[in-house]
Amino acid sequence: MPPGLRNRLEEVGIVPDPELLERVTSAADAPNVVEAVNVSEFSIAGLRSWLEDTELVRANQTLEVWWPGEQVAVTMPRRVLLDRLGDWWYPAQDDLVIAAGGQRLLLDHEETAFLWSPS
Repeated sequence: MPPGLRNRLEEVGIVPDPELLERVTSAADAPNVVEAVNVSEFSIAGLRSWLEDTELVRANQTLEVWWPGEQVAVTMPRRVLLDRLGDWWYPAQDDLVIAAGGQRLLLDHEETAFLWSPS
């Protein structure tokens, strides 16, 4: 878990959304993985740049973001996600899921990014 996750969300005016959490966790069926990328060698700046180049992040101003291990889900502006990426995901510790338009991206604790689309 990112240390002080709820406090960091509060700092940027984002409130956890229990209804979104219910929706995203109930829709967590077996993914149709499109791409898997090892991000273990990426710096936060490198990961930010890579995320900006993904269609999912590039094409959406607002993203659904959740931390499965924390049971926290929020709607977050793309810029907040990217500008404070180091606050939202800690390699080797957290799973972070980003979604919009039926696409999902998982940054897993084993430092692999999985992009998937609806089955």
